Amino acid sequence: MLESMIGHDIPRVAGACILLAGKVNQSRGLCREIVSETMKMRASGLANRGQGTEVFKWSREFEVEKAALLDAEHQVICVLNHNFHVELPYGPLIKVCRI
Repeated sequence: MLESMIGHDIPRVAGACILLAGKVNQSRGLCREIVSETMKMRASGLANRGQGTEVFKWSREFEVEKAALLDAEHQVICVLNHNFHVELPYGPLIKVCRI
């Protein structure tokens, strides 16, 4: 199934694809760098990439962009028809530990 890119933010989807590739290669610290670069691309435009404003790692804008990038990553996974949802046992485990 092919999906059009009209409704998607292209720099964010590109960052999500790079993030997925980094996870496959087990690269460390890649998410922070990708979020910083996508924020710089938005601030300065595609022509002057890397010349944008300085990005503070734990600023509100950084967290918003990181959440949007992870959401785009999930959308890319869904479009690739690689859907899976893992229920982690933390809730029931905490209840057992409290008893």
